[in-house]
Amino acid sequence: MNGLRDFLGFWVLVNTYARMKLKSEALKTYLSYLWWLLEPALFVAAFYFVFAVVLDFRTPDFVVFLVLGKIPYLWFAKCINGGANSIFGGRDLLTNAAIRPELFPMVDFFQNMYKQIVAFVAVLLFLLLQGHFPSSHWLLLPVIALTQMAVMMPLVLAAGWISSLIPDVKMLISILVLIMMFLSGIFWDVNELPSPMREQLLLWNPLAFLIDSYRQILLHQSQPDWLHLGLLFFGGLVAAAALFGLYRLSRYMLTNKVLYS
Repeated sequence: MNGLRDFLGFWVLVNTYARMKLKSEALKTYLSYLWWLLEPALFVAAFYFVFAVVLDFRTPDFVVFLVLGKIPYLWFAKCINGGANSIFGGRDLLTNAAIRPELFPMVDFFQNMYKQIVAFVAVLLFLLLQGHFPSSHWLLLPVIALTQMAVMMPLVLAAGWISSLIPDVKMLISILVLIMMFLSGIFWDVNELPSPMREQLLLWNPLAFLIDSYRQILLHQSQPDWLHLGLLFFGGLVAAAALFGLYRLSRYMLTNKVLYS
């Protein structure tokens, strides 16, 4: 019973702390919470200007195609890079023996989750403006988003853990995240690859598969690969559980490393 109480208490604390940080962050700017909407909207506007106005792309729905790749990638990038910096960012609170190091990657993870909800609203509004009307496939958006969360959670935890022990790894993580932008089919369609290469890319690059899944349901009005989604979702949860166990085993080592390095 105490284990369940601790488990629920941890997630309540994560959610509360994340919302407090979001409120504090919003109060530091004149436009406050509007930045949650303006940030993805500005990305959408920039892509539209470059590809539809400057480059005059004639490919149907290319701008929508690009947005549906870039917005999920930005979520991924913010989560991983934020997780890598989160524990050092919260080092002052680690002096409290009740605070666990894994709190900080998860708080950052929840902050980005709340912002991404607004970003997805902006994406759906953009789709409507581009003449794409809602269908039953749009209802699958939360399923794809939850799967992406399950995939990112162990990566965020791993980034926070290893960066706390070896701070230089944060630079490597940021470079790898940037490389993922070019390997995940954001600017090109994975379905245009030759058959063996396409299957291998979607198998070994979950972000490429997720981006393609967003496009399948929102742009092409088709079903995603449910088996692949299920494997990613449950595999991510299992990996996250293992990493939470690692944090528990190495709690004092991590705390000492962060506080006294």
